[in-house]
Amino acid sequence: MTHKLSLLAVLIGVYLVLLGATLAWGDRNNIASAANPTPTVIATIGVGDAPSCGAVNSVTNRVYVANAGSKDVSVINGATNVEVTRVPLGCIPEIPNCVAVNEVTNHIYVSCFYSGTVSVIDGATNAVVGTPIPLGGGPRGVAVDSATGCAYVADTTGSVSVICPSATPTKIPVGSLPHVVAVNSTTQRVYVANANDDNVSVINSTTNAEVTRVPVGDYPVFGLGVDPTTNRVYVSNYASDDVSVINGQNNVELTRVPLPTGSAPSGVAANSTTNHIFVERAYASDVWAFDGVTYANITTVAASYGAGCVAANPVTNRVYKCDYGTDTVLVIQDYPLSVGGIAEHAQLEPGARSSAHGSPAPNAFVLAGLATGGALLLAAGGWYARRRWSGF
Repeated sequence: MTHKLSLLAVLIGVYLVLLGATLAWGDRNNIASAANPTPTVIATIGVGDAPSCGAVNSVTNRVYVANAGSKDVSVINGATNVEVTRVPLGCIPEIPNCVAVNEVTNHIYVSCFYSGTVSVIDGATNAVVGTPIPLGGGPRGVAVDSATGCAYVADTTGSVSVICPSATPTKIPVGSLPHVVAVNSTTQRVYVANANDDNVSVINSTTNAEVTRVPVGDYPVFGLGVDPTTNRVYVSNYASDDVSVINGQNNVELTRVPLPTGSAPSGVAANSTTNHIFVERAYASDVWAFDGVTYANITTVAASYGAGCVAANPVTNRVYKCDYGTDTVLVIQDYPLSVGGIAEHAQLEPGARSSAHGSPAPNAFVLAGLATGGALLLAAGGWYARRRWSGF
């Protein structure tokens, strides 16, 4: 009887070892495809004429798209992927240029280049509030610091206009040909890409003073994105076919992610939930996504020509790409990294390995199976050996 029990223990141990090894191998090979599918277009939404810029309110799940040709702003329901309405702007007859959202006040800011103004839309009523705010110069990119309620508008004449509640707009001098702007409300830093100087101005939004300028690639004119979770800033360098990655903590360029020659990277957006970076490639007519940890390419999504329009909603993991040539907006579903069935941000601790990048990350059940199997094998083998040695 005891001999049969020892044999049974050995068989159970062998089974658990094989099971654990099988699960570990399956985890390594299948998690990237089954648990982590690549970003995919799930919808195409018709909007106004020549959509040129977009922004997302992740609180209300609304997407706002400035239509350069029809001189209005499309409002999209992010849950249904349907255009709700189009808001005509007070900056007519010239075209709307860029758009940004204050998620706290639910106000949308739209820059109007030729009239030198910014129009404000109430997100609750989908109507323009008051009259356009005069700034002068040539306002382009716009971003909002939700912590202070101030909007920052890049002026191509060499400054950034600051629009704060109940205050007269002021200007902050920056570099030559500032075109795009982004804000990290967590650190209260404003980033402005100076296209002609090949650098990025860093502004402290509590003092509204320029802190420093960070050298980047060649002609950063169309794309600037921030990931507040990792405190990284992404700058698309249109002429050098790469994306600069800036450490927002010390204002140092960490690296430049190369794109295929002739890509002409323009719009860029970071999904702070997945740490996936989406880059619009104007000449390639697609969206190129890469990993924020390894900088490896994840996928490419076909689109038509556009320059400067890509936005991400980290709550729904959806990315929106303005398709200038077809008067549509593409909805790209992004997917978070999942290890052992638990979603995690891709910013890993030093030395950690993720199965999404080709290295196994077995879950607790796999390890428990291996440990239990090994223990049973040792116990049963030792017990049987003692019986044989002692003659019992």
